[in-house]
Amino acid sequence: MLKILFVCTGNTCRSPMAASLFQNELKSNPLPYSVDVSSAGLVAIEGSRIAKPVKALLADRGIGNFLGHRAVQLGKNMVEDSDLIFVMTVDQLHHLRSLFPEAEGKAYLLTDYASNGEIIRDIEDPYGGEFENYRESLEEIHNWIKKIMLKLKGGHQHEVGSGQ
Repeated sequence: MLKILFVCTGNTCRSPMAASLFQNELKSNPLPYSVDVSSAGLVAIEGSRIAKPVKALLADRGIGNFLGHRAVQLGKNMVEDSDLIFVMTVDQLHHLRSLFPEAEGKAYLLTDYASNGEIIRDIEDPYGGEFENYRESLEEIHNWIKKIMLKLKGGHQHEVGSGQ
């Protein structure tokens, strides 16, 4: 089983969006092996609810698997148990690696893992912004999720040791 963990700052916007979108993609486009998907935050307030705009955007897409989501603080066991860890920003990647050296080789910037020469950039945090900011983040994350799915289908379950 491949264990994938999506990480953002508070685990109320980007990482639950990414996990939800990934699970939804798995339903319509399954991988040839089982996958466990979860999310966490680097500085999460345990038990916080998913941001209302995220809930609305996911519901509009018929995605209900994370509507009852509660924020989870990233912990060492989660990092150790994961095969692939995707973060949303370069700063988060550095922070993750400084807190958990065992993330080396399996932690990636979401936009870097499946990049084919595209300009690599952070996925900005929409928290507290306009509804359109949330929509843009969701669309950008979904675009990268589809690319990651293609890479995983291509036989690259994960490239241990090459985490950027």
